[in-house]
Amino acid sequence: MVPAHQRSTAAATLNLFMTLLGLGIGPMAIGSLSDWFLPLYGQEGLRYALASAMCLMVSRSSCTAWRCRLTARGWRRWRLRPTPLVSEK
Repeated sequence: MVPAHQRSTAAATLNLFMTLLGLGIGPMAIGSLSDWFLPLYGQEGLRYALASAMCLMVSRSSCTAWRCRLTARGWRRWRLRPTPLVSEK
């Protein structure tokens, strides 16, 4: 995926974007959901906003786990394929 000499830079970049998105968009999205739920549930709107965010995280993590399983299965299949010793032209 990433060459060995660039792994630390790739990890730092990934961590930067995950932090910016998580701390930047997360609270704003929860606040917007809370405002949207306010006419329906009153003061309990924040509770339902947080609960709906948790439901979204659970569904997202299950999709990610499913995709990782498919990727691992494909990786094993690719590794088990015999490699030719001489390139055929």
